[in-house]
Amino acid sequence: LSADGKEVEAVDALPPILHGAIRAIAADRRTITVGGKGKDGPADYEVIVPAEAKILLSDGLSKNEAPKEGKLTDLSEGLFVSVALGLDRKTAQVVHAQGPSVSGTVRGFDTGTRTLTIQVKQDGQLVEKTYRLAANARIEGDVTPGELAQVRLSVHDSTTAVAVIVPKKK
Repeated sequence: LSADGKEVEAVDALPPILHGAIRAIAADRRTITVGGKGKDGPADYEVIVPAEAKILLSDGLSKNEAPKEGKLTDLSEGLFVSVALGLDRKTAQVVHAQGPSVSGTVRGFDTGTRTLTIQVKQDGQLVEKTYRLAANARIEGDVTPGELAQVRLSVHDSTTAVAVIVPKKK
């Protein structure tokens, strides 16, 4: 608005952003299906990813880390994405991907080998998964056996944890 607040001097239109996990990729059609929030609860959205769209990959290890540019083939199911959509709300301009998160109970944490084992539900069963911690992984809370933990995995390597968060007990 103008200084007196009576005239419009400029209008900025920001692209809509879709947040969610990739549920499916159809590389032949250049589309991704993203699970997000709909008006009536969870919904899946098919998004066209043209060749000129930017694909950014980031582990989110620090705010100073610049995302790496990638390709559609670098994306996989389960990655968390923020998609800047075009005004048609169907075409991606930018897809920013981060690694998936898993939650479970800590079974073991070896500071020497920098490995974390957690028990997770998979296909209706409890299974143990072991992850290697990145050199600069963020660790919050007391990572001890029996505690619940949320683990963020690397966008580049699903066997590497980039963050481990154990909530404080109330």
